[in-house]
Amino acid sequence: MEPLTVVSYWPTLHSRVSLRSPSKAVASPLIVFQPESSIPAPAPLVTGLMRNLAIASLWLAVPTLLLAQEPVQPEPLASKAALRQFQDRGGEWIVKWHPATGTPSTIYGTGLPIANWRENSLAEGRRHALQLLKDQADMLGLGQSDFQEVIGARMGRTWSFTFDQSFRGIPAIEGRVDVRVNMAGVVAMMGSRAWPIPANFNTVPAINAKIA
Repeated sequence: MEPLTVVSYWPTLHSRVSLRSPSKAVASPLIVFQPESSIPAPAPLVTGLMRNLAIASLWLAVPTLLLAQEPVQPEPLASKAALRQFQDRGGEWIVKWHPATGTPSTIYGTGLPIANWRENSLAEGRRHALQLLKDQADMLGLGQSDFQEVIGARMGRTWSFTFDQSFRGIPAIEGRVDVRVNMAGVVAMMGSRAWPIPANFNTVPAINAKIA
């Protein structure tokens, strides 16, 4: 009969025990102890199973880490109620919303006549464009940000203005407001891609300049 081999991995006893069944020549079982150095390595099947379980656990953990790092999208500051009030003043308007900022990126239509239009000039167009940013701040979602003119020029029969967004002196990349005033004293188009920055947004750096 073939010998039966039992491998033991107890912490206090690392040995292999061989049990031989009794035979006519041997009256009792023979127990042979072998040193720890002679214990065979775990079977390849067991090693592969442990490796697969480790990989599976890692894949399960990755989605959780990604969700934890996903930034929270702030609430849009543009007011749809203000937009309805603007539309109720008259005229036909087409509105296109910017999905990232939640603001009306383009508002155009029959036009908004300017009551105190003084002359057809760039300076007059700028005066009313700046006034529009104050009057329609809620509709455009401007919040507490600042807007600096970066383009002021004639474009066809209109005066075109673009204002870049910043917050407490820090530029907001791609944040902007556009205004078009035609030469007859009518606001032909306006639109905002202003980022919804909360008024209490912390702008203090987490590390100082030397470390950065």
